[in-house]
Amino acid sequence: MDRRAFLLQCLAGSLAIGQLNPLLAENLGPYTTTDIYFGYGKTGIGSKIGFNLVDTLYRLQHNTHHFNFVNEPGKKTLTATTHVQNSNPEGRQLLQVTSSLMTVFPCLFKNLPYHPLKDFKPVSLIGYNAFALVLGPAVDASVQTVDDYIAWVRKNPEYREIGNTFYGSESHLASLILAREKKVALRSLYYGGTSLMIEDMLHKELAACIMVSGNAQKEIDSGVFRVIAVCSKDRHPPWPEIPTMAESGVANMNFKGWYGIMAPKQMAGKHYHYYKDVIDAARHDSEFLQVLASLSLDVQEVSPDDLAIEIAGEIASYKSLFYKYHISQV
Repeated sequence: MDRRAFLLQCLAGSLAIGQLNPLLAENLGPYTTTDIYFGYGKTGIGSKIGFNLVDTLYRLQHNTHHFNFVNEPGKKTLTATTHVQNSNPEGRQLLQVTSSLMTVFPCLFKNLPYHPLKDFKPVSLIGYNAFALVLGPAVDASVQTVDDYIAWVRKNPEYREIGNTFYGSESHLASLILAREKKVALRSLYYGGTSLMIEDMLHKELAACIMVSGNAQKEIDSGVFRVIAVCSKDRHPPWPEIPTMAESGVANMNFKGWYGIMAPKQMAGKHYHYYKDVIDAARHDSEFLQVLASLSLDVQEVSPDDLAIEIAGEIASYKSLFYKYHISQV
């Protein structure tokens, strides 16, 4: 099936479900508000997804049920997470997450105040993102492959630092694997986010980073930044021309992230199923799909049960990598 046919099929599904949504809203009562919490600031990919999601939900609900996107950063995103974790079982509060919150954090933090599957249940997967090796203008334009980059770093050791989002993150682990497999002395720099990392690359203070797809799109499109490999075992569908690290000679690397919606485990079943249905409708809406495509997200059909299995598998994988690469808990 080609992309146009797929989008038309998705649109037809959204219209069919959308016609039922006002009836489903009776589970919560008409003209009520549901808050979708997100533990990050208003800039960035996650907030673009969230604000567009609530707009789509409101439109598909024919204005009968209001959804509010709430940015609540703080305590390493834990404020929003624990807020929803302890919310009323009668609904009204959901959590938008990055995969790190559900898969990396349980391995990284000794005293995490929540369990991703005992305290939450998946409602919907929004889309997958890639982790990619991105080069900035400090790197010579002739560098086009991973091996080119490694050779360039060896000749320019002052640029051996590689940007990561945070200690223990997928980008940090990818950097460690790259350094070990290619036998090069890369040193990770932790930025706590993406904006400062992009700024340092633009100013040639940082040569390269492992970045989440969808960031720095203007710089990538203009050629100021170059994406030379993705860190998943398969190519990222929105970037079919970009090779994987495995294709570039770095075996055993498979990192991809995702955005999703979680509900507190104690949420009443009728409310949970209402949210699942309306968010599924939004995910198939043509306008929302265009937003996700603009953010280089890979949209796939993954059931809540399969997402729970995926979360459990990723936690096990990260625990093994933390042990192998001596990542200490904090």
